[in-house]
Amino acid sequence: MEDNRLAAAAAGGDDEAFTRLVERYRSYIYTIAFKMTLHEDDALDVTQNVFMRLVEKIGSFRGRGTFRAWLATITVREASGFLRRPSRREASTNPQVLACLSDKDQENKPPDQREALDASQRRQLVEAAMVRLSPQQRAIFALRFKEDMGPKEIAERLGLPAGQVRSQLHWAIAKIRQAIAGKSVG
Repeated sequence: MEDNRLAAAAAGGDDEAFTRLVERYRSYIYTIAFKMTLHEDDALDVTQNVFMRLVEKIGSFRGRGTFRAWLATITVREASGFLRRPSRREASTNPQVLACLSDKDQENKPPDQREALDASQRRQLVEAAMVRLSPQQRAIFALRFKEDMGPKEIAERLGLPAGQVRSQLHWAIAKIRQAIAGKSVG
């Protein structure tokens, strides 16, 4: 069943439709949350909070854009709010966990073994470098490259000026490049 119909059914009280959405998007939400919080337990907390928020907000999904993008926006906002809380734990990033998450997300693996290894190494470097980004930069970076949203759409979704999104994206990419260059040489 299409996401929009499942969302409409869930908004109407259909528990089975809501359960199907949860099953379909659980790992997706966790991945976004982990990429922002960089801590497994925090990502689990954010994921749980997103689904609690989804129970409240499912009726507000109007079908503008995809359900997946709408859910990504809720996740980014929830993770951003979580990171602003003074009681949260400090992030301790395990690059192997990040790489594992990236491997799970990759749907189209290159057929060539060497290309697959190169792509995996690049992905690991990028994921490890994301530790240098602010939570807002991580959110913008994830929405730009994971969801293929443009700066204007990201700005609308996050309630930020488009210029700020472009600037943050520029600095995020620069930080990641710098981190990768430092790790590639050494």
